[in-house]
Amino acid sequence: MAIEKRKERNEGLEFYTPFREMQRTIDRLFDEFPYGWPTLAEEAKELIPVMDIFETDKGYEVEAEIPGMKREDIEVNVNDRILIIKGEKKNERNEEKKGSRILERTYGAFERSFTLPEDADTKNVNAKYENGILKLTIPKHPESKSKKVKIEIK
Repeated sequence: MAIEKRKERNEGLEFYTPFREMQRTIDRLFDEFPYGWPTLAEEAKELIPVMDIFETDKGYEVEAEIPGMKREDIEVNVNDRILIIKGEKKNERNEEKKGSRILERTYGAFERSFTLPEDADTKNVNAKYENGILKLTIPKHPESKSKKVKIEIK
């Protein structure tokens, strides 16, 4: 007995389906959705700082890219080993040229938080903001430094 493909009813006939074109339009809308409003996506991306976190022998270093902000608009706190970096960006541009005026305002806030390791000395965190880069240095507790101990094999 040979296996035969089941034939569908009305196979080969093309019927008018009023919802097919509407479905294609909706699919196209969702495929192009992020590109329809680029300014919203770009502004949201600008408010989330890119961060690098490094561990060294002496401690931890955090570098956050926060361009275009003032030092006083950035806040750094440590609460129960949770490092919190937050800020608010307020930018206003007002230009007047012959026959035209440009007035743009950008406002937004961000907040990022990280749980620090247990060996982090949260009482001696140093912060420096320069050229749009926030650099944090978090030392390790002196007693947490690993000491090399030789184990005798018996």
